[in-house]
Amino acid sequence: MYLPWRFVKRSGARPRWSAAVVAVAVAALITSPPAMGAGQRPGAGHQLANATAWAQDGFNAANTSYNANESIINAATIRKVTRRWRITVPAFPSDCPTAQAPVVAGGRVFLVDDGGVAAFRVGDGRLLWRWNRPVAEPPGRVHLAVVGGALVVGVAHCGSVSDPTGSLSAFDVGTGTVRWSRSLPVGSLVTDQGLVVVSDTSASEHPEGIVRAYRVTDGVQVWSREGVANRSNVSAKGRLLLSRYAGGTVCVATSTGAVLWERAQPYEGVLAASPAGDRFFVVDFDRVLRAVNAGTGATLWSRPGVDIHFGNDTVATDGRRLFVAVGLTLTAYRADTGAVSWTRTLNGGVGQPIRAGGLVYTVVSADTGSSLAILQAASGAPAVKGTAYRGAVDHPVIVNGRLYLRQSGALSLYRP
Repeated sequence: MYLPWRFVKRSGARPRWSAAVVAVAVAALITSPPAMGAGQRPGAGHQLANATAWAQDGFNAANTSYNANESIINAATIRKVTRRWRITVPAFPSDCPTAQAPVVAGGRVFLVDDGGVAAFRVGDGRLLWRWNRPVAEPPGRVHLAVVGGALVVGVAHCGSVSDPTGSLSAFDVGTGTVRWSRSLPVGSLVTDQGLVVVSDTSASEHPEGIVRAYRVTDGVQVWSREGVANRSNVSAKGRLLLSRYAGGTVCVATSTGAVLWERAQPYEGVLAASPAGDRFFVVDFDRVLRAVNAGTGATLWSRPGVDIHFGNDTVATDGRRLFVAVGLTLTAYRADTGAVSWTRTLNGGVGQPIRAGGLVYTVVSADTGSSLAILQAASGAPAVKGTAYRGAVDHPVIVNGRLYLRQSGALSLYRP
């Protein structure tokens, strides 16, 4: 069994560290949170009744970056939001790995840092457990997803592009106990229907690409398909859009890998699926933004000249609008027709949009630093004047009346 990180469990009020782990732990030190705000109980939020999970980086398998259940943080309360706790996290020494937003589920916040992955308590930011990457293990780009009681961790180590290495593992969310692990580089990862689907493009073993699906409960491989790559972290209600090595696109069933339909049209990236799962939003190699029927592959509408670069970090959709970040602008398109609803030019490069509580959030990076722009989703008008949350390094996560944000070597929680 291949274990990507050394496991260290917090026990009681103070953790006990073995001598072999101390060197790694010091490099990945996470400080205790400051005193809690007024009215905040120790452990509050540890078990949240009827809580919503931000289970994958794009919120869900469709990569919508849209939390339809958020109602506490909205246009009326956003100015009342204040920081309730802050924890420092090790800075990343290079572009690989890069800082990324946390995932939140089961009263816990799961966060990647330069030393590994850590789990914190929602109520007060207390460290519950963490994995420390062994010193000899190379750093890597990490994908996180919570499925039921498992935290799935996919890693593609930094280094060789032609012959990458990595791992795919599942851990118990409550204790950090290893459930299963596989050795393979994880180029993309999406969880849906009890499966975790990953793409492996190792040139030595699978030069034409291979996509595999594993059962989350026990790590058993359910299906695989060669000659294809999954260039996205998107599943549209049980459908995956894969790129053929020989050209064109194939849509397969997430549960079985069976072909549902094929098209000669290649796509550079699958950006998201609609919340209803009835369409994919894609970009092709000619910079044409398209809405594609998930059931047939037919193009529903197209917008040429949208200079989206390959990746999953440029759009959000609430089913009514598609929010697209390009350069200095954030544009809202009608999801049904592709018509422009509004466009707003900001004072720096615009990052991943996030939609929740009637608002849309995006990190703006300028020469003077980064900050968080917060706009009205319906009109694009500012919901907060000026700049806020300076030093933001990745998109916020808004769930259960809490806003989580990485800022200049720290993770902070804000709430009204």
